[in-house]
Amino acid sequence: MVLFTKRRQQKLWQVITLVVLGCGVISCAIISPTQTWWNKYFSSDILPIAKIVNQANKPLLVVEKYWLPSLNLYSLSHFLEPKVQVLPLIEGNMVSTISDGFSNIYLLNPSEILLQKLKKSQKYQIQPIYNGHKNFQMMEIRKMKIMAMKDI
Repeated sequence: MVLFTKRRQQKLWQVITLVVLGCGVISCAIISPTQTWWNKYFSSDILPIAKIVNQANKPLLVVEKYWLPSLNLYSLSHFLEPKVQVLPLIEGNMVSTISDGFSNIYLLNPSEILLQKLKKSQKYQIQPIYNGHKNFQMMEIRKMKIMAMKDI
């Protein structure tokens, strides 16, 4: 009688083990083809941002607040092509000039301080191009063309 129960218990644990392993395999099969998943909600904006930036010929991505947990610059860098240059800034600080060697200049999650500085300088035109989840914003910065007297 004891032998019969041990065999039954052994079979029961074998079935439980197979069910758990089967659920793991099914879960992996569902999750693996997706780019993001529910537990990566904060990172769901990284793919569209990378896609926009990668479309430019020689882009510069200016990133402010790169230390925030919601913006994982390391994760974003995996989706950026090697041609993309990233310029991390401390909040509110801006380089005095941005070189002309870039086809597109993108600003990711700018602070109000930085936006005010850019608008005040009147050298740059700022255009929003992406508004995502959790306050993700990306803007494109364009240098204003200075018209010569003969063009007026």
